[in-house]
Amino acid sequence: MDTKRLILGMSLAMAVILGVNLLTRYEQQKYPALFTAAKPKPEEPKPAATTGPAATQTASSQAATQSATTAPAASAPSLRVAAAQGRGADLGADDFDPIWDPAKTKNPYALGIRLDAQGAGIQRAVLDHFRKSLKKDEKDKAYDFELPYPHGGAFAKALATRWVSVDGVSCDLWNVDWKLTSDPHDRLLAVYEVDILDAAGKKILTLRKRFQLRDATLERDKGMGYEFDLTYELINSSGRDLHVKLAFNGPNTPMTEGSRYDQAEIFTGFQDGAVAWAPDPHPVAKFSDASEVDLKDKKGKPLLWIAQRSNYFSAILRTSEGGPEQGPYGRYFAKSFAPDPKGADADNKEVAIGYETDEMPLPAGATKNLPLHVFIGPTARFLLDSPYYSSNLLKYNLILVVTSSCCGFCTFPWLVNLLVSMLSMFHLAVRDWGLATIALVLVVRLLLHPITKKSQVSMTKMSKMAPEMERLKKKYGDDKEGLNKAMMGFYREQGITPIMGCLPMFLQMPIWIALWNALQSTFEFRQAPFLWGFTWIKDLSQPDQLMTFNFSFLGYSALNILPVLLAVVFFIQQKMQPKPDIKTLTPQQAQQQKMMQWMSLLFPIFLYGSPSGLNLYILASTTIGIFESKRIRDHIKEREAAQVQGKPPDEDAPRGGISGWISNWFANLQARAESARRDNSGGSSRKKRR
Repeated sequence: MDTKRLILGMSLAMAVILGVNLLTRYEQQKYPALFTAAKPKPEEPKPAATTGPAATQTASSQAATQSATTAPAASAPSLRVAAAQGRGADLGADDFDPIWDPAKTKNPYALGIRLDAQGAGIQRAVLDHFRKSLKKDEKDKAYDFELPYPHGGAFAKALATRWVSVDGVSCDLWNVDWKLTSDPHDRLLAVYEVDILDAAGKKILTLRKRFQLRDATLERDKGMGYEFDLTYELINSSGRDLHVKLAFNGPNTPMTEGSRYDQAEIFTGFQDGAVAWAPDPHPVAKFSDASEVDLKDKKGKPLLWIAQRSNYFSAILRTSEGGPEQGPYGRYFAKSFAPDPKGADADNKEVAIGYETDEMPLPAGATKNLPLHVFIGPTARFLLDSPYYSSNLLKYNLILVVTSSCCGFCTFPWLVNLLVSMLSMFHLAVRDWGLATIALVLVVRLLLHPITKKSQVSMTKMSKMAPEMERLKKKYGDDKEGLNKAMMGFYREQGITPIMGCLPMFLQMPIWIALWNALQSTFEFRQAPFLWGFTWIKDLSQPDQLMTFNFSFLGYSALNILPVLLAVVFFIQQKMQPKPDIKTLTPQQAQQQKMMQWMSLLFPIFLYGSPSGLNLYILASTTIGIFESKRIRDHIKEREAAQVQGKPPDEDAPRGGISGWISNWFANLQARAESARRDNSGGSSRKKRR
C-alpha cells in the first residue's frame, strides 16, 4: 500500500512540474509582456517645431485621464505653457549608432542617452560596450533599454516630467515640447527648459532640467561613466511667493533576456542612520493590473534611491545626496497599467515609477535646485562592488542577489558572493567560466569527500545487517515505536549513522541554490560560452539549446542536451550507489529510499529549462561522484580484505580537517539526540508505572 501511495504521489508531482512548465510556456507565448519588456522602435530626434495652440495647456482632467496620478485639480485661473521650439539631443555617443562593435569598448562614453524634447525625457539609452543578445538578428546590436512604454501615456518615457502645480493649480508637461537651450553638439550636457504662464500670459515660473553626462575616462568620475546628474531648477519670476509641486517619472524596466528565470524587479534603498539598506524587492510580474503601490519604508526611513532591474541590467534613480537635510522630497510609487483592461492584451501590463515632490515654498525671485543622480548600466559586481557604488550611503550592490524567486527564502547572499568570488579566481586561471564551474565542483567534492565516504561505509554496513533486522522485526511485530528504538540502538552499537546517507546531498543543496542564483543574476555569466566557444553552449546563463524547433513539445521548443545527459548519469549513479538491504530499513527509511530514487528521475525534467551553467555544475558533480563512489567501494573491499588478514580497521578513527569535523559533529549530534530521546522515553515509562 505504501508503494502504491508513493508511486501515486510521485506521479502527481511529475504532473504538477510538467503542468507548471506548460503553463509558463503558454503565458510566455500569449502574454510576452509579463516576461519581456516591450521593444518599440526608437524614434529619431524630432525636428524643430513650434508649440501651437494644440500644445498649449490649461490644467484639465487630461492629467488624471492620461497619467492616472494624484495631480492637483484644475481651477481658475488656469496655467499654460509658453510656446517653445522642441529639439532632441544625443549625449555620450558621437553618432549614436546602435551597432555593437568590439572597438567601441574604447569609447570614452560608457553610456549614451537620446533625449526627447516632449516631456524632456529619455527616448533610449545605449551601452556600446555590451552586445544586445546572441540571437541571429541581435548579435550585432548594442544593448539598448529605457525605451518608452507603448501604452504608458504620461508614464511612457523614463525621467520625463509629468506635471507641475503652482499654488494648487496644475499644468501638464509630459506632452509639450521643452526648449533645448544648450549647445546641441555638446556630448556631455543638455539643458531643457519650459516657461509656465498664468491666465494673462505672464511668466510666473521657469522649469529647467540639466542632464550632465560624465566622461568615463576621467579619474574624477567615480561612477565609471554609468551615472549622470539630473538637476531640476525652479525659478520664480512671478514677483510673489509661490508653492510648487513637481511630478516626474523614474526609470523604466530593462528588457529581460528571454529566459523564464529573468524577471524584472523593483528595488528600493532606504537610509538607516549612516548606512543604506534595501528590503525585499517587488517583482514586476506580481503587480496587479492598474494598481498603484506606494514605495515607502514601513518604519518611516527616508528613501534614498529606487531601482528597476532585470537579471543583468539596472536603472537607478537617487533623489537624496545622503543625510536627512538632503531629502526625501516627496513620495515614490509604482504604477502598473494595461493598454486595454477589457482587450485581448489586457495582461501586457507595464510598471512605471512615479515621483511627486512635497509642496515646496518658492519665494519671489528665488531659485530652488533638486539634484538627482541616475545610474544606467550593467548589474555587474565589478561595477556595483566598487568603493563608490558600495559605499554606505549608496549600497547599490544590494541589488546584485535576487531573492524573490521560488528559492529566495533559502538563498544566502554571502554564499552567492563567495561562490562568485571562487569562480572568478578559477576563471583567472582557465579563462573559461564553464571550466571554472567544473573547478568549483572539484573543490566542493574534495571538501565533502570524508562525509561522502562515511556515508557509503555506513550504507555498506547496513546492507549486511539483514538477518539481525529481520530478527528484530519478528520480535517487535506491529510495535513500530519499539522496532525503531531497537534499530537505532543496534545502529549505534555497530557504529552506523543512517543520516549520513543523505547528508552529502543536503550539504550540496545550498550550494546548488546559490549557484542557481549566481548563474541567473551574475553579469559575468551572461553570454559566456563553454570551452572558449568550441561547443554548442554559447551562453551559460541560458539553456544550452543544441537545436530549436518550430513546434513546442511539453512546453519547450528546443533540444537541450545537458538535461538528457543528467538523466543518464543519474540513472548510472542509482545503479552504482550501494543500497542497504530493504530488510535493514525501517518503513520510514524504506519510503525515503524510494522517494530519493524517484526524485533522481524528476530532477532532469525540473532542470530542463535551467541555465546551462547550473546543469553543467550538476552534471560534473554527479559524474565525478560516480567515480568517487567506485573508488570508495574499492577502498571498502580493501579494508574488508585487511580485516580478514587481521589488520586493524581505520574507518572509525577521528577524521581531521573541516570535512572530518563536520562528519564527526553530525554523528555526535545524532547520538545525543538518540540519547535524549531514550531518556525521555524512559522518564515517560517510569511515570506510567507510577
